[in-house]
Amino acid sequence: MLVTTLPVTVNENPSFLTLVTPFLAHVASIAFGARGMVMANTIGMKTVDHEKSADSYFRLYQSQVSGIAIDPEFCAHDGSLDYERHFNNVLARLADARMLKELKQEISWCECGRVEIPTEAARALIHQQRPKSLIEGNSLESARCKICHSGLRTDMEQTLVTTLPRITVHGIPGIYAKELETIADRIATRTVTVSRRHRGHGMCYDADFRWLPYITSLSHTEKEVVIVSSPTTLNQAVKVMALTFALDSTIQCALLVHPLIRIRDQRTALSEMSIEKFYQLVPSPLVRRFLFAASMQWTSHETLLGSEEIHLISQTAEMISSYGINDSQIAPISPEDFVHFFNRGATNRLLKAIRTSGLQPEDGRLLQLINPH
Repeated sequence: MLVTTLPVTVNENPSFLTLVTPFLAHVASIAFGARGMVMANTIGMKTVDHEKSADSYFRLYQSQVSGIAIDPEFCAHDGSLDYERHFNNVLARLADARMLKELKQEISWCECGRVEIPTEAARALIHQQRPKSLIEGNSLESARCKICHSGLRTDMEQTLVTTLPRITVHGIPGIYAKELETIADRIATRTVTVSRRHRGHGMCYDADFRWLPYITSLSHTEKEVVIVSSPTTLNQAVKVMALTFALDSTIQCALLVHPLIRIRDQRTALSEMSIEKFYQLVPSPLVRRFLFAASMQWTSHETLLGSEEIHLISQTAEMISSYGINDSQIAPISPEDFVHFFNRGATNRLLKAIRTSGLQPEDGRLLQLINPH
């Protein structure tokens, strides 16, 4: 089995909450007895800063996740030469299968190049008002890029597109089943842009499609793959699963969707904190991991976390070193059982047991997932 994330776009100083997904992938890989790999999206970053290489962005990401006890070997990125070869092979396979076709369509774009999508998709993003969208505004006419703040322009461009199959999505937990089914239906009825003629610069590959076939680059002999996602990236996750099925129908993908974390600021203003400031506030990787573990309330789309919980966890973490953890206590569990074992309630009970010296031998299994070193 392979446990991975959707490719995470690397930023210089993002919110500390972007660490939740790689943390959960790391924990899940240990719990399932699986190989784990966090994927970073570095190829798109070269369009933002031409002076920096994909490798430099990758090293930045490795440094960021090292603060939650994730080793550099646990990470991969789509800007590597190996991935470039894999992507070219995917294109050849799609062409051989007659899954690519030319289509002239209207494209909406901004000055910095971060927004460059079919106008139909731009209208959908404006209507949905997704928080992570790079487009702001209430209509296509007033829409602007959140990065360069230029208004969107439109051109008719020659593009290369493909279509994706209708798949059945196995989502964990089940509260996302209806939404995932709707997304799978929608994706199967639309084309996906592979490349376009880029305003006088010849054909270039679409930045979002570039990372889409990453699963088949990571899965070596594994035929079971668990993708860790947040509720805000379900559309991208289903696209990945559909393309993976088209490339290799023997790979069975499941989607593990963790809740969003909403911070209730108390004495400490935590909600808008960057990774750098979060690491300064919380020096211990163990405390950081406990905080994220205490946010896994799988029965809802969001978990409300009080910033004061950091102080209680910090005090408790000082007592953990007195407990010896035996690796033999760790036995693999299934993805379906994982949400019943690793959750907010179990983590809070574990913290209470540590504070009251009531830790039982069976608690070592959960503690080992949070504190693997």
